[in-house]
Amino acid sequence: MVRLARLLGCVKMYQDHAYGPHYEHHLAPYRRKRLNLLEIGIGGYDNPRAGGASLRLWKAYFPRANVFAIDLKAGSLHEQRRIKTFQGDQGDAAFLRSVAERVGSLDIVIDDGSHRNDHVILGFQTLFPYLSPSGLYVVEDTQTSYWAGMGGDTRDKNNPNTMMGFFKGLIDGLNHSEYELDRYEPTVYDKSIVGISFYHNLVFVQKGDNSEGSNILGRRW
Repeated sequence: MVRLARLLGCVKMYQDHAYGPHYEHHLAPYRRKRLNLLEIGIGGYDNPRAGGASLRLWKAYFPRANVFAIDLKAGSLHEQRRIKTFQGDQGDAAFLRSVAERVGSLDIVIDDGSHRNDHVILGFQTLFPYLSPSGLYVVEDTQTSYWAGMGGDTRDKNNPNTMMGFFKGLIDGLNHSEYELDRYEPTVYDKSIVGISFYHNLVFVQKGDNSEGSNILGRRW
């Protein structure tokens, strides 16, 4: 993937953040599958001809994938076979739902959009239900979780209104079957998240069936 990223100018994979090795580790099992990938954020800012490198990377890396993208600015100049864009606000849940319904099942969602904490959380809450049963949800640039100007919070690092606080709040749900609580009703996230991986400024959430039950034999009394 890093080699492809260099060829296509997708610098976030090998420069700046160096996300490439983490993406390669998590995306390799999907590489030869037919899938729909949605990326929030095209890049280029006010230059409609700039940006789009990651869309071309995903198209090359996943030869059987359809690649979709959302951006506040028009991204039609980046469209080509197997790449389609939608213009709209990622902070608008109705818009996100409309895109998901037009695309159909989502297998991979990558949030590289505004990086505002409220947008990231809203995006996850809105799009996670559309993620396929073994889908993957990725959030980039989580450093803004600590930046007040982006809705972050450095003092309370578990603030649930920040993206890191929100995703950390999902961790215990991986083990919900071990809770010693009467009549606990598992949340939709408890039941359908099987893994969460945190890296520097990057989070991967793996969807799946988390109903294997308690490891009773492993308990010590």
